[in-house]
Amino acid sequence: MDKAKIQVFSNKKTVLGLVFVVVLSVIVAVLYWKEIVNFWPGSERIQDEIAGLEKSHKELEREIREIQEIRQTRATFIGQGKDFWVPKRDGDIESNIIKKIEEVARTSGVKLQNIGNARLSKINEDIALMEITIEAKSSMEEISRFISDLYKANPCFYWRKCVLRPFNPRDAKDMVLSGTLNVVSLTSDSVAKLMMGEEK
Repeated sequence: MDKAKIQVFSNKKTVLGLVFVVVLSVIVAVLYWKEIVNFWPGSERIQDEIAGLEKSHKELEREIREIQEIRQTRATFIGQGKDFWVPKRDGDIESNIIKKIEEVARTSGVKLQNIGNARLSKINEDIALMEITIEAKSSMEEISRFISDLYKANPCFYWRKCVLRPFNPRDAKDMVLSGTLNVVSLTSDSVAKLMMGEEK
């Protein structure tokens, strides 16, 4: 009998313990039901989170595309840098431009008759335009080479005005070339650094 009483008492303790746990769980659920709901999101909240993630993903893709476009534009600009006169790389344009033309003429076999004064016109804070007039006498082949070499030179020379005529109308062996050359000069230090790869 004593064993039976002990068993019953033990069962009662177990039942009371379970009841206490259940009651406590109910109390906790009542007091913290909002936190529990947030911890265990419903389908609506899940859909909202997915929509938010998709929006963030699209914005990230757009920003990546914009960065790629900026990098491509920068790379193109730097690639064209050889066409411009950059004082930090090419020296002072006013004191070196004539030397550059004479060098191209010498390698082309052209005889320069006259080189006018170089004139530098400021377009804005970053860009200036150098203008210089020249006159040369040589064969048609040599003048053609001279014109081509000027265009291919680094920096590049652009013709604003170009006139070609025979030196002697009765003999077209020698030709006279006269015209005005332009060179674009990048005067800004920051642009120069960008062109020379010093600015990342």
